[in-house]
Amino acid sequence: MPELPEVETIKRGLEKTIVGKKIGSVEVRLPKIVSIGPAVVSNIRKNSSAKVKKFRQLAANHKIMAVKRRAKMLMLDLSGPFTILVHLKMTGQLIFAKKREKKIVKILNAANSRKELLPHKYTHVIFTFSDGSRLYFNDLRQFGYMRLVPDDDLARVRELAEYGPEPDALEFTAQYLIDKAKTRPKLAVKQFLMDPKVVAGIGNIYPAPSRIPRSLLRG
Repeated sequence: MPELPEVETIKRGLEKTIVGKKIGSVEVRLPKIVSIGPAVVSNIRKNSSAKVKKFRQLAANHKIMAVKRRAKMLMLDLSGPFTILVHLKMTGQLIFAKKREKKIVKILNAANSRKELLPHKYTHVIFTFSDGSRLYFNDLRQFGYMRLVPDDDLARVRELAEYGPEPDALEFTAQYLIDKAKTRPKLAVKQFLMDPKVVAGIGNIYPAPSRIPRSLLRG
């Protein structure tokens, strides 16, 4: 699963490749991957052809103005009054290809993963830009999503509202962690840090001590 450092790397790569590009068309090959509005997206979901059509229409003909990140969520800021929230979940990928570039990529982000030519059967959404370049959204396990949210509704996106501070935020201090830990003294450190309400973006690949030291809680 891409964690905060990996998602930040993806964000920086997309900043160099897609910012300023105009979306010419959107192909949705798996309807359940896309959603519209601020509501939480379930792993078990279906989509109507009307909603897919609306997603395609609303996203098209807008420029990518910025690529942002909040925790493990990517945010594609469009020139229109919309933002596309992208969560890669377990196996999601965003792959950029230049015009007429034939790109062969790994199915999974693992050293021994097999490679396929894009688009392949795990490619679910394709953005084609006005200059002919493309952005592919691939997801083997299909847990990821793209959510088109009106900018006025971003404050209603529950995940964004509930996330704790980023690890590099000024408010993320030792005292902040101590105060939070005092409210959950029996929680294992790993589960404590993985709670996105405590700190945004820490995933379960990172090792940690089993318990919060009592000396810290008495500090």
